[in-house]
Amino acid sequence: GMVKIPPVTPFRPRDDDESPGGGEPGQHVVVLSGLSGAGKTAATKLFEDLGYACVDNLPGELLPQLADLIASEPTRFDRVAIVLDVRAGDATVAFAAMRGALEGRGIRPQVFFLEARDESLIRRYSETRHRHPLAGTGGIATSIAEERRLLAPVRAEADVVLDTSDLSLRELKERIFSQL
Repeated sequence: GMVKIPPVTPFRPRDDDESPGGGEPGQHVVVLSGLSGAGKTAATKLFEDLGYACVDNLPGELLPQLADLIASEPTRFDRVAIVLDVRAGDATVAFAAMRGALEGRGIRPQVFFLEARDESLIRRYSETRHRHPLAGTGGIATSIAEERRLLAPVRAEADVVLDTSDLSLRELKERIFSQL
């Protein structure tokens, strides 16, 4: 059945006395989710360029331990970006567990969700010849529809939802950067 993710307090930009997406002053943890082909790889490279430790494609079961590590070493992990999508297994459960583990340690992650229109995703897939992670017998449009359905609860909890259909790589990076 559907996993209910509890609602969150809205993400607020940093004040002097509190840090965004973090427990310790200056600590910032980003959860990056979204559809396959919507630009998560490009976004991850941006975060890497900005000095974030990036974790991609970790099994969902390991996410609580990752939260432990991030919380226990705030100076070492002052900037972290965690990519969390359908490859984690049950993305909704993984997201709820990850966020619960972080928030239980005083870290409020900033959640980004990248999406695009079907025709853009299909075009990107045909250009890159990548295989969709949910590829089955139904074809690419079916896989995309299923992915949208699976990630809908995560999207509903995102602080920033970006439609990348009409964005260049540079524009995508500028959009994300402006939200940090």
